[in-house]
Formats: sequence, C-alpha cells, structure tokens
Amino acid sequence: MRLLFAIIYNYDFFIAVTRSCDSFWRNCAQLRRNFSQLRVTQTWGIYVLISKADQRQRKDMPTDELRQYVANLYQVKMDHVFELNILEICCPLDWSDQLEECKLEDVEKYAKHLYNKSGLDKVLDKILKTVLGEVISRCFKSAITTCQRLNTSLTNDVDIRLNGLKQVTEKLRKEIEDLDQDLEALDHIKTIQLEALKKISNTLENNLKSAFENTLNICNAQVTEIFSKNNKKWHDQDEEQQRNKQIENTEVIQTHIGVAAGATFGFTIVRNLIKYFRRDENEIEFSSEVDATAFRNNITKLVNDLSKQAYSTVEKEVNRICWEACRSFESQISEQMRNILQCARDRLQSTFNLQQIVPIKIDLKLNEIHLNDNDVERMEPYYPTIFHRLIPITLTERKSTWIVSRSTIQEKCIEGLQANLKQIQTDIVENANREMKKSFQTLFNDLQSYLLKYQKYAELCLNDKKLTEENQKEFISALEALKGRLLKEEIEVNNFNQSIDWAKLN
Repeated sequence: MRLLFAIIYNYDFFIAVTRSCDSFWRNCAQLRRNFSQLRVTQTWGIYVLISKADQRQRKDMPTDELRQYVANLYQVKMDHVFELNILEICCPLDWSDQLEECKLEDVEKYAKHLYNKSGLDKVLDKILKTVLGEVISRCFKSAITTCQRLNTSLTNDVDIRLNGLKQVTEKLRKEIEDLDQDLEALDHIKTIQLEALKKISNTLENNLKSAFENTLNICNAQVTEIFSKNNKKWHDQDEEQQRNKQIENTEVIQTHIGVAAGATFGFTIVRNLIKYFRRDENEIEFSSEVDATAFRNNITKLVNDLSKQAYSTVEKEVNRICWEACRSFESQISEQMRNILQCARDRLQSTFNLQQIVPIKIDLKLNEIHLNDNDVERMEPYYPTIFHRLIPITLTERKSTWIVSRSTIQEKCIEGLQANLKQIQTDIVENANREMKKSFQTLFNDLQSYLLKYQKYAELCLNDKKLTEENQKEFISALEALKGRLLKEEIEVNNFNQSIDWAKLN
C-alpha cells in the first residue's frame, strides 16, 4: 500500500469562491485522477486547509457549514477540512511602542497563544493519527504474515531435505564404490601405456638415426659432385696455367722487392698477392654476384629437397610404428576397461580420447636450410701500388669476383640436417611422450579429484542429515517463538499508539 498525502491550501476562501473556484476545483479533480493512476482509490490522504478572511469575520457562513460546503465541493472527507487563521499563525507582533519593555518570554507566550488559536495543531494531530493507524498496523500485519509463511516454508523444506538426503546418501555410496574400482583399473591401463610409449621411443630413435645418416652422406656426395662439375665449367685449363706461371714470376719479383724494402712490409705484400691469386680447389669463382647467388640457391634447394625426402620416409616410419603400438595397446585393454574410461568421460564431461593415450600419428615439422648473403665472399682486385710504380710489372687487369666455398655450404647443410634430426627426436621422443603422458595423467588426476569431492560431499550430506534429524524440533520451536514475539511486539506498538496524547506533541 502506497502512503500518499496531498494538502490543498486556499489562502483566501472568499476570493476562491467568488473569483477562481472553477480553476481551484479543476486542480482538485486532477489530483484525484493522479491518485487513481497510482492505484490509490481512497481519498483519506487529501487535506484542505482554508484561511480565514476578513470578509468571513462579519457575514460568511459558520465554520461547520463552511467545512461541509468545502468537503462537498472538493469531494473529500469533512474531518480533512481545516480552517486556519494565517494572520495569527504568522505571528505579526505590533509592539513597536513597547519594544524596550518586551521580553523573550512575552514573545514566546504570545506566539504559542497565536499558534493554538490558528488551528494548525488539529491538522497535525489528524495527520499523525492517520499515519499511525494506517501505516504502522499494516506494516506489522505484513511482517507477521511473512513470518507465518516463512515458518511453513521452512518446515516443508526440512521435510523435503530429510527425504532427499536418504535417497542421495545411498546413491553417493554406490558412486564412490564405482569410482574406487575405476581408479584401480586406470592404474593398470597406465602401466600398459608406459610400456607402449617406451617401445615407440626405442624403435624410432634407432630408425631415425640410421635414416638421417644416410641422408647426410647423400647430401655431401651430391654437393661435392656439383662443385666438381662447376669447377670444370667455369675454369679454362690453358688460361689457368698461364695465369699460374705469371703469378709465380710475380711472386719471385715481389718477394725480392719485399726483402729489399723491409721484411715485414714485403711479406705483407706477398701474402696478399698469394691470397688473391691462389684459390682453394673446393672454391668456385664467379664473375658476377648474380651467378654466385643463383649457384648458392641451387645448392640450398638441393639440400632442402633431400631433407623433404628424408622427412617423408621418416613420417611413414613414425606413423607405422605408432599405429602398431596403438593396436598393441588396444588389444591389451578389456571391454570392461573401455567402459570405465567411457564412464570417466561422462562424469567429467571430458573430451578425452582413448587414442590420445598412444597416438596413431605424429606430425613432424620441417626446418628448411637457408644460406645467407654472407656465404658468398666478394674479392676486390689487389695491386701493390708503390712497387708497381717503381717497377713496371704488367699485371692482367682484373675486376671484383665472388667466391662460393664448398666447405662453407657443406657445414651449413650438415648443421641444418642435424638440427632437423634433433627436432624430430625432440618431437617424437620427448614432446609426444610428454603430451601423451600429460593427457592420461590429467584424466587420472581429474578422476581422483572427482572421487575426493564425492567423498567430501557424501560426508557433508551424512552430517547434514544427522544434524537435521536432531535439530528439526528445536528449529521449528524457535520459529514458533519468533512468531509469538512478533505478535507481542505488535500489541505493544498498538498500546503505545493509544497511550500517547498526540495533541501535546505540538
């Protein structure tokens, strides 16, 4: 129930009746419509206060007739219409001639007299009694009704819990027994799984080592063959012999000049000349960087193709071994164990798959070998400037060259192949084993945790049942006492309401 009050105040009733009664009445009608929209059908919350006017003091209707007239006019209760003397309540003290003799007590006494004469205390008394009579009693009645419903609901809840706990307890005990059996079976499955993984690891480790040794030998042989062919292709034998003879003569002259000029300085010149003119037989010289880079890329493609072939062979071998191990593992698991695993999945709502214990396929990752620009060495032409001016030695004009070394490329290829071998061994022997063990161990741990939760829940339910049976009567008795205490409080409040003289509260 909403508590609403509206006080309609007409300062000068004489003027309201003679000049603006229609407008004032429309405001009252609008107020009643607002109450109706708020689902308040009673008008006990509407009060009309009328101020006395000078005209009424001589010729207007008496107070009772005026109240009845206003009640009918605004459609409110007659006891909700009050006549106030606003001129008195405003306390207009006209003691200008007696201000020096006026005391505070005189002002307070006169103000109290005017307040009582105004009639405002009757309005407050009526409103307060209405509040206490309509609101307080309703609140306590609602609270008592709520407590009664709560008492009945709690009593029914106790009975329902007692009956439900009897059924749940029996179901929990059966569930715990089944879980104990499941964990024992999983221990046996775990032993079989570890044996299968060990067999996969040993077999793969031996087969992979042999396969990659063969691949590495083939790679070295083909790289060597490519360098031999390119040495013949890019080197003219007659030109090479003539250049070597010229180099030998130049070396002798430069060596004598170096000794004459200074041992250290001459040796440096000779060493640089030898470094430039004498090339390793396993190195190939190119006249342009484009040719050297293309040759390097061809070597890289060859090695990577060989790696892919080796990977293809290894993948087939890996999958064959895993498939055989998985079939061997499944043959050792009975139908009862399969049902246990299925029950475990259903309990945990897990996506666990039996084939995750021993995989039937392992995806391998191929790391391609890459040769960078630093693997192609650029050589600038070397001329001993000072001695070339002193002793005019005619040297063949040379340009910058690019050198590709077989040993550098083979080292990179060997490193790449070995890295791939280690990567495969890591993927299969370490990572795969770890993931398979982790998958199975996760299921096993989840089941153990599930069992512990069930056991703890069962203990709580059993204890709850015992406590409920022992304390049911005491619990209901406490609710009845609460109900009686609320009723007693309601009586005390009502007595308190009746015993107070609300007129004195002004």
